[in-house]
Amino acid sequence: MKKWRIILPVCAGIMAIVLIGGSAMGIFAKRAGGDPGAAGGGPAIPARVPVPGAEDQGSPGADTSLLPGMPEGYELTRGQIEEKESIAEEVLPLFGIMGPGIAYMEGQFVFSARDEEEAGLIAAAYDGELLSFGSGLGVAAIRDGSPYTLGDLLRASADTGNNLPPIGLNMISHIQ
Repeated sequence: MKKWRIILPVCAGIMAIVLIGGSAMGIFAKRAGGDPGAAGGGPAIPARVPVPGAEDQGSPGADTSLLPGMPEGYELTRGQIEEKESIAEEVLPLFGIMGPGIAYMEGQFVFSARDEEEAGLIAAAYDGELLSFGSGLGVAAIRDGSPYTLGDLLRASADTGNNLPPIGLNMISHIQ
């Protein structure tokens, strides 16, 4: 038990650095007039891995192609596309071994945005509600009654074939 008290915060810290660092890169590239990348291709999204006691990693009937999505004409930056690839390669494989309420807040996700208006658009694109926004970081919760789980949203976020901006888990930091 004591070993997990060390391992989980370390994993959470690594994921937070990867997600927030990548998000910041996407914002800076966009603000600097970064070249928007072309969507398409990308790594295969790993199959879900059920974990006893963990949040459902994705409901079989949840079709994320039906998410509201971003407004027409919204283009991802090259940094955002790279972050989506990073989510597919680094976050999704770990998501199945982390527990909600221990490593991350259940039903909540984080993302970078230029302003509160864009943060509201991103939250709504994922069928969520904006909880807070500050210093370029938005926190949203999956809307009550939504057919999607956090696992569904992470897989949609990792899909480079859509124009959804990347999102991450709202990680819990344990300080001892």
